[in-house]
Amino acid sequence: INQNGVDIGLSGIKNPEHYFVLKNGLDIEYLIEVKHNIFSSSFEHYRMFYNDCKFIVYGINASVIKINGKYNKLNSLIVRKRDYQSKKRIITINKIKKINRRI
Repeated sequence: INQNGVDIGLSGIKNPEHYFVLKNGLDIEYLIEVKHNIFSSSFEHYRMFYNDCKFIVYGINASVIKINGKYNKLNSLIVRKRDYQSKKRIITINKIKKINRRI
Protein backbone atom coordinates (compact mmCIF):
# COMPACT_ATOMS: atom_id res chain seq x y z
CA ILE A 1 0.00 0.00 0.00
CA ASN A 2 2.73 2.48 0.99
CA GLN A 3 4.64 1.63 -2.19
CA ASN A 4 1.67 2.88 -4.22
CA GLY A 5 1.73 6.25 -2.46
CA VAL A 6 -1.13 5.48 -0.10
CA ASP A 7 -0.69 5.93 3.65
CA ILE A 8 -2.76 4.20 6.30
CA GLY A 9 -3.75 6.56 9.10
CA LEU A 10 -4.55 5.68 12.70
CA SER A 11 -6.29 7.98 15.16
CA GLY A 12 -8.28 7.23 18.29
CA ILE A 13 -7.60 3.49 18.14
CA LYS A 14 -8.65 1.68 21.33
CA ASN A 15 -6.22 -1.25 20.93
CA PRO A 16 -3.27 -0.14 18.79
CA GLU A 17 -1.34 -3.32 19.61
CA HIS A 18 -3.58 -5.21 17.13
CA TYR A 19 -2.49 -2.83 14.37
CA PHE A 20 1.13 -3.21 15.46
CA VAL A 21 0.97 -6.98 14.90
CA LEU A 22 -0.65 -6.42 11.49
CA LYS A 23 1.98 -3.82 10.63
CA ASN A 24 4.84 -6.21 11.27
CA GLY A 25 3.19 -9.01 9.31
CA LEU A 26 2.52 -6.86 6.23
CA ASP A 27 5.44 -4.41 6.44
CA ILE A 28 3.13 -1.37 6.56
CA GLU A 29 4.07 2.13 7.71
CA TYR A 30 1.28 3.97 9.51
CA LEU A 31 0.66 7.68 9.79
CA ILE A 32 -0.56 8.18 13.37
CA GLU A 33 -2.49 11.24 14.55
CA VAL A 34 -2.24 12.02 18.26
CA LYS A 35 -3.48 14.78 20.51
CA HIS A 36 -0.65 16.25 22.52
CA ASN A 37 -0.52 19.32 24.76
CA ILE A 38 0.29 20.27 28.34
CA PHE A 39 -3.01 18.80 29.58
CA SER A 40 -3.23 15.49 27.74
CA SER A 41 -1.30 13.32 25.36
CA SER A 42 -1.96 10.19 23.31
CA PHE A 43 1.72 9.56 22.52
CA GLU A 44 2.17 6.89 25.20
CA HIS A 45 -0.83 4.97 23.85
CA TYR A 46 1.09 4.43 20.57
CA ARG A 47 4.54 3.81 22.11
CA MET A 48 5.06 0.54 20.22
CA PHE A 49 5.15 2.55 16.96
CA TYR A 50 7.75 5.14 18.06
CA ASN A 51 10.65 3.84 15.99
CA ASP A 52 9.03 3.17 12.66
CA CYS A 53 5.95 5.32 12.02
CA LYS A 54 5.20 8.94 11.25
CA PHE A 55 3.23 11.00 13.76
CA ILE A 56 0.97 14.00 13.24
CA VAL A 57 0.20 16.06 16.33
CA TYR A 58 -2.93 18.15 16.88
CA GLY A 59 -4.08 20.23 19.84
CA ILE A 60 -0.50 21.21 20.58
CA ASN A 61 -1.31 24.85 21.32
CA ALA A 62 -4.02 23.95 23.87
CA SER A 63 -6.17 26.78 22.52
CA VAL A 64 -9.05 25.80 24.78
CA ILE A 65 -7.35 27.56 27.68
CA LYS A 66 -9.57 30.40 28.88
CA ILE A 67 -8.12 32.72 31.50
CA ASN A 68 -11.49 33.75 32.90
CA GLY A 69 -13.32 30.54 31.99
CA LYS A 70 -15.63 32.30 29.51
CA TYR A 71 -15.65 31.76 25.77
CA ASN A 72 -15.96 34.85 23.61
CA LYS A 73 -17.64 34.18 20.26
CA LEU A 74 -15.39 36.83 18.71
CA ASN A 75 -12.29 34.88 19.71
CA SER A 76 -11.49 33.19 16.42
CA LEU A 77 -8.91 33.05 13.66
CA ILE A 78 -10.66 35.95 11.98
CA VAL A 79 -10.25 38.16 15.04
CA ARG A 80 -6.67 36.99 15.58
CA LYS A 81 -5.84 37.84 11.95
CA ARG A 82 -3.54 34.90 11.31
CA ASP A 83 -1.55 35.25 8.09
CA TYR A 84 -2.48 31.78 6.90
CA GLN A 85 -6.15 32.69 6.63
CA SER A 86 -6.86 33.84 3.09
CA LYS A 87 -9.52 36.46 2.39
CA LYS A 88 -11.54 33.89 0.47
CA ARG A 89 -11.53 31.52 3.46
CA ILE A 90 -12.58 34.32 5.82
CA ILE A 91 -15.47 35.24 3.50
CA THR A 92 -16.55 31.57 3.43
CA ILE A 93 -16.37 31.32 7.23
CA ASN A 94 -18.49 34.46 7.58
CA LYS A 95 -21.11 33.05 5.18
CA ILE A 96 -21.28 29.84 7.22
CA LYS A 97 -21.71 31.85 10.43
CA LYS A 98 -24.62 33.80 8.88
CA ILE A 99 -26.30 30.57 7.79
CA ASN A 100 -25.87 29.07 11.27
CA ARG A 101 -27.45 32.14 12.89
CA ARG A 102 -30.56 31.69 10.71
CA ILE A 103 -30.98 28.02 11.60
